[in-house]
Amino acid sequence: MNDLSVASFNHDFILKLFNLNSHDIESFHIRHQDNRVVVALKLVVKTHPCPVCLYETTKIKGYTLKRINHSILHTMACQIEYRARRYQCPLCQKTFYEHNPFTLEGMRTSLATVFNVLKDLKSETETFSSVAKRHHLSVTTVSNYFDQYVHIEPGPLSSILCIDEVYAFKSKNSQYVCVLLDYISHRVIDLLPSRRKEDLIRYLSQIDRNKRLEVKIVSIDMWETYRQITKSYFPKALCAVDKFHVLQEFSRAMNRVRVDAMNQVKNQKDKPDPNASPAEKEQWYLNDQQYYVFKKFNWLLFKTPDYENLDINVPKKFNRKLNRYMNFYDLLQVMLKASKPLREAYQLKQALYQFYQSEQPTKDQLTQLIQLFKNSNLKVMNKFSDTLANWKKEILHSFIQVPIDGRMVRVNNALIENRNKTIKTIKRNSNGFTHWNRFRNRCLYVLNDDATFSLYPKKKKDHSSQNK
Repeated sequence: MNDLSVASFNHDFILKLFNLNSHDIESFHIRHQDNRVVVALKLVVKTHPCPVCLYETTKIKGYTLKRINHSILHTMACQIEYRARRYQCPLCQKTFYEHNPFTLEGMRTSLATVFNVLKDLKSETETFSSVAKRHHLSVTTVSNYFDQYVHIEPGPLSSILCIDEVYAFKSKNSQYVCVLLDYISHRVIDLLPSRRKEDLIRYLSQIDRNKRLEVKIVSIDMWETYRQITKSYFPKALCAVDKFHVLQEFSRAMNRVRVDAMNQVKNQKDKPDPNASPAEKEQWYLNDQQYYVFKKFNWLLFKTPDYENLDINVPKKFNRKLNRYMNFYDLLQVMLKASKPLREAYQLKQALYQFYQSEQPTKDQLTQLIQLFKNSNLKVMNKFSDTLANWKKEILHSFIQVPIDGRMVRVNNALIENRNKTIKTIKRNSNGFTHWNRFRNRCLYVLNDDATFSLYPKKKKDHSSQNK
C-alpha cells in the first residue's frame, strides 16, 4: 500500500467515526484544545427541500457555529465544531438548517453518543455517574437522556404469574418494590412502588378482567395480601406458596433454636479461672469448643440431605481448635450431640425436606407433617406448624407441574429471586434512587433482554399513581 492509499485509508476511517463520507465534507480539521479533541468541519452545499412549500433550494441564509459533544474517545473528551448552514426558500422565505448526520435539532450531544450512553446503561453494574464519566458528560445530562429515550411499557399478563417484593426503593408509603414476573417467558412484567393492598388493587383494577381470567397459577411468598389479591383479581388461578419461602420460614425457627443452644454453652469469662477445679476447667474447654462449632459451622444445619460434603467418608482435616481430625459430618454431630432441642429441630427439618422430595404429596401427608411439628417440644416449631396449617392449600398447589420448554416443572419463585438480586445491585451501585419512574425504567431496561430505547423522545407516562 503506497503513502497516498494509506493517507486515504486513515482519512476515510476517521470520517466514519463521525458518520461521514469524504463526498459529504467541504472542510475537515482536527486540533487539540483545552484537554479535548476538537473537530472543525463544514458540510458540502446540497439541494434541500423547503419544509413548508417543498421547493428545492441551495440559497444560503448564513452559518451558525454549533458545538456538539461526541464520545468516540473514552480517554479524552471530543467536540465537533460544526458550521451549520442555514438555507432560505426563495418562494416562501422560510429559513431552515441543513440536514446533518450528527444530531437532532436542539441537541448538543451527537446521536452516536446518546446511543453509546443508553447501551452502557443496559448493564446492571453501570451507574449514571460511571457512564457520564466515560463519555465526558455530566450526570444530569446522562439521567435526562435516559428519562427522554427509555420508556418501558408494562408487559402482558401470563398464564403463570410470579409475585414477590424486594427492599429496593424507599418512599413515604412503602419500602418495598413489588415485582410481577412472567414465569413462561422469564420477562419482568412490571414493577410497582408498593406491596400494599390498596396499591395492588388500584394497579390490577386497570387491567382488563378477561386478561386476568387467563391467569392459571400465581406463585407468591407468604405475604397474606398476595393471597387475598389472587383470590379477588385472579379468580380462576390457583395460588401456590413457593417452596423457598416455606423453607426460609423454617430456617428462621431452626436458627432460633441454634442461637439458644449456643448461648447455653457460652462461657462467661474469656479464660478459665486459674483456681477452678480440673472438672470445671474441662467443662470450660468443652463449652468453648461447642460454642466455636455453633458459631462457625452453623451453616451445616441448613444444608440439604444430599449435600456431598456431609458424607461420613469424606477425608478429614485437622482442626486446631478441636485438636483432632474432623470432616463436616463430624462437626455436624458435635452440634447435634451438644443440644437435645437442636437435635429435635434437625429431625423435623429432615421430615420437612422429605415431604418436599415427594412427587405429589397428598393432603393427608401434609396433615401428618403439621401434626409432627405441633407435637414438638419446641415452641418455635409449634408456631411453624400453625404457619403450615394456614398455608396448607397453597403449599399443595406448589407441587403442580406445568410444561415449560418441553419438560414438566414445578412453579417456583427462584427466577424472580434472581431478578430481585439484580434490582438490589442496581440500587446498591447507585446508592439509591429518589425518582420512581427512573428507577422502574432502569430496572426493566436491564432485566428484560428485549427492552430497548427510542432515539426520538416520547412524552413521559406514569405507570403508577405514586411518583416519588
